[in-house]
Amino acid sequence: DLAAKERDLDAAHQQTTELRERVRQLQQQVESQDEAEGLRRRRENQKENEAARERRRADEAEAENRKLSLRATHQESELERLRAQVDDRDQEASELRERLRGVERESG
Repeated sequence: DLAAKERDLDAAHQQTTELRERVRQLQQQVESQDEAEGLRRRRENQKENEAARERRRADEAEAENRKLSLRATHQESELERLRAQVDDRDQEASELRERLRGVERESG
């Protein structure tokens, strides 16, 4: 009866040892999975952050393009205004030359 109890105790001890080893293995698996999940999340966050940076850069470039386009439109308007002034001055100069010729003919 004592020998049977010792065998039962040895068997229980063996099962306990095997269960502890299995628990250790499972803990390692969980830790590895946690590490892999953490790495995956970090990579995903890095991709999201890079995408956000790209969107910001695109938005900034678009804003700069709009600003330059407005400036170009303003400069074109200013150029047209100046051309009109030049045309007016040319017309005035032509009229003055004609008047001067008329005066020269009359006095002449």
